Amino acid sequence: MHRRRLVIDATPMLGWGARPAYSGIGRSTEEMIRALGAARANLPCDITLFGQRLRGKKLRDYGFAFPCRQLFLPKTPIIEAMKRRLPIIETFCPFDLFHATANHASIYRADKVVVTVHDAMHYAYPEEHLGQAKVADRCAAFARRCRAVVTPSQCSKDDIVKHFGVAPEKAHVLPWGVDRKRFYPVSDMAAARGRLAGRYGVHRPFFVMVSCDIGRKNSPLLVEAYLEALRAGCRHDLALVWKNPPQAVMDQVATAGAAERVHFVSGLDDDDLRLFYGAATASFFPSVYEGFGLPVLESMACGTPVVTTRCASLPEVGGEAAVYVPPNDGKSLVAMMQAFDQGRIGGEELRAKSLAQAGKFTWERYVQRLIPLYSMWLGIERRSV
Repeated sequence: MHRRRLVIDATPMLGWGARPAYSGIGRSTEEMIRALGAARANLPCDITLFGQRLRGKKLRDYGFAFPCRQLFLPKTPIIEAMKRRLPIIETFCPFDLFHATANHASIYRADKVVVTVHDAMHYAYPEEHLGQAKVADRCAAFARRCRAVVTPSQCSKDDIVKHFGVAPEKAHVLPWGVDRKRFYPVSDMAAARGRLAGRYGVHRPFFVMVSCDIGRKNSPLLVEAYLEALRAGCRHDLALVWKNPPQAVMDQVATAGAAERVHFVSGLDDDDLRLFYGAATASFFPSVYEGFGLPVLESMACGTPVVTTRCASLPEVGGEAAVYVPPNDGKSLVAMMQAFDQGRIGGEELRAKSLAQAGKFTWERYVQRLIPLYSMWLGIERRSV
């Protein structure tokens, strides 16, 4: 009898340019695959990685431990519709189980799919400007047809069960990990701040916010709070890792005369992202909805105190180490910035708590729980997990 065949969709990692555009989904997909590679001696099946991109970095260039098959086709509506109506992936890359890693997949045999649904944001926190209605319905219908659902937090599972109509026993919570080889404390703070000053013009102590793009992240509110703190004498700068900041926000900063104090940065490699996390006095993440909250975990892995909210999954990640503020409360954000700026909060105790909390989340632990699930879904081992 041949070993069962598992195909993992690595498409979320592939970018259109020379480098992948790392979203949380792209990073979590890569880390899961690398952790499975490290545990391959314990795998109950053969794994092949599937990717679909016409241009950009090739899947084989990542140096994974598994064979790769890349479908050199664009993800146009016509092609995606054909993949749902014809067994294109099944023929190109035969499988007994397919792991769709990004909420949905255009595939003929959904009954042979386990899907990672990262959140139920489209239902739990709809933002109409994102055109989410069709996406939400498609993801929900797909999840109901799949063999099983994996999600990174209990909050996400609860929302998936509530909004998608997925049976609770079909959804499994597997919290993400953090790569401690990528995200770890800065050992030479002076050198780190010197590099950030030279490359990005950040010459003062600073606060950081990473992943600012979407309304629920409350990035504009954080900017408003910072400008108020600045008017009150805050000595810290604010660094925003923000791919496409709205012109209105940049104009607001310029009008306030704070263009040299608020730094919009993008296109960071992992080394500089780690330095922004690790050299910051505090990391702010005032989001009102997250399926997990990877920037919170990455900040803590760098030993940086985190200010966030108790919304959605964020308390699951931040635990007792995070500093919590009420959601959508600019005055609380101002007060917290002033507290860090004046040294009334922070210090080694909070950094130690952050590192300890981050240590609870590892990709090794993730795959230790995932591998028995693969066995169960493949019919190799029937037991509750």
